[in-house]
Amino acid sequence: MVTVEQLATWVVTPGAWGPIKVGAMAKDLVAQGYAVKSVSENCDFKWAASSSLNERGAGLEFRFGNSPDDLDTIVIFEPGPRTAEGIQVDSSLEDLRKAYGARLRTKRVSVENYGGDVYVVFGDFGALVFFLSDHYAFTPKGRVARIELVSGSTLENVAVDGGGC
Repeated sequence: MVTVEQLATWVVTPGAWGPIKVGAMAKDLVAQGYAVKSVSENCDFKWAASSSLNERGAGLEFRFGNSPDDLDTIVIFEPGPRTAEGIQVDSSLEDLRKAYGARLRTKRVSVENYGGDVYVVFGDFGALVFFLSDHYAFTPKGRVARIELVSGSTLENVAVDGGGC
């Protein structure tokens, strides 16, 4: 099992959080203590983040990839995990613009629990997708409410979920 001290050293990057990379196989993540067999029937997930990850404000999703056993999304939904630039849940759009400049791209999305612009940064292993809060979110309006780490190298092929099934 991963410790709180280890998690504190992990950096959020496009398509990865520390040693966990989008595209990883569930069996490998289970062996490393990062994933467990899902006990919930919510969204038809077969696998879920271990309690140590979930308690740190992160989730793992295995549903849109080539196989239900391939990790397709790492979700950060609480402050704490951050990028090398210091961006985390509750950062502002101004923080994003200062940190990423011209690398920050915008994509209009309409998914189950989110409609509007998301802000995307691409890297070697995929993309960082930042969802800003609206008046329904627990995070103050206009601040990062959710970060998804996904595969994709262009705005056209980056998959976003926004927290729906």
